[in-house]
Amino acid sequence: MAPEENAGTELLLQGFERRFLAVRTLRSFPWQSLEAKLRDSSYSELLRDILQKTVRHPVCVKHPPSVKYAWFFLSELIKKHEAVHTEPLDKLYEVLAETLMAKESTQGHRSYLLSSGGSVTLSKSTAIISHGTTGLVTWDAALYLAEWAIENPAALINRRAVLPRSHRVAGRGPAEAGCLPGAQAGS
Repeated sequence: MAPEENAGTELLLQGFERRFLAVRTLRSFPWQSLEAKLRDSSYSELLRDILQKTVRHPVCVKHPPSVKYAWFFLSELIKKHEAVHTEPLDKLYEVLAETLMAKESTQGHRSYLLSSGGSVTLSKSTAIISHGTTGLVTWDAALYLAEWAIENPAALINRRAVLPRSHRVAGRGPAEAGCLPGAQAGS
């Protein structure tokens, strides 16, 4: 594989990885690029790599998205594969079967990969209405704050954050909830 082709494949895999773990809409995935790669490359290897970067990713195994989301994603991946190749890839169907047999949880996870190499995972209720609210959305600035906090833990040690009661976790502030690296309960 030529270096520029390899770089293109890595970018494609990274695009799938980040979008899947963050539970982005399926429309946002680079499907056209995938179809082009499937026509031009060893498709079984590419699809196995996509599975490793998505449903088989260590972060996903530990903190999976909703079963429904994984099912929709795998169904779309199979459709794209079948649009280009007539021969089915057994591994895709095996993973889909495992997903269909999995028990749906009341919690789904969104994981954001940070440039520092870590990740931030949010647990979200799969219910349409949760705690009297609808349309719960992840605040993008919180992701940047989390990344900054991971990269600058010394700036947060022995610091105290006071949040309004409505923003506290189970009645506790962020230090007590373990959100501030190195902070101690009650500090």
